[in-house]
Amino acid sequence: MIKSCRRCSKGFESDAATAMYCSKSCRQAASRAKKHSVGLAAVSTGDVADSVSTVATVRRQLEAAGRLDTYLGSAAVQLAHRIDQSTAVMGFAALVKELRSTMDAAMAGVQVADDPIDELRARRDGKRAG
Repeated sequence: MIKSCRRCSKGFESDAATAMYCSKSCRQAASRAKKHSVGLAAVSTGDVADSVSTVATVRRQLEAAGRLDTYLGSAAVQLAHRIDQSTAVMGFAALVKELRSTMDAAMAGVQVADDPIDELRARRDGKRAG
């Protein structure tokens, strides 16, 4: 089957359905580029894969609360970026824990919109009590 290399876009023939690169050098160069890409702009391209990333989720939450432009908001986005780019298992839990505490601090004082179901439950409980 003829495939297109993800790095150089050159066509190549492969029997493996999972092959992505035309040669060992393209595969290694792509791996090195992935490990060394740390720019936040590269993460926030707005493509479909970004919509499920930690960075996109953190950005949406901070924007909704009006806290994206604060220093804690920026720190949370950077931590989310490190989580998304992390390939190592060691230290991952520490990054997630730090992101959680940073998000808690960034969102402190933000009023959470009432859930319509909670409102219905409160009315039901009021009717049962009365």
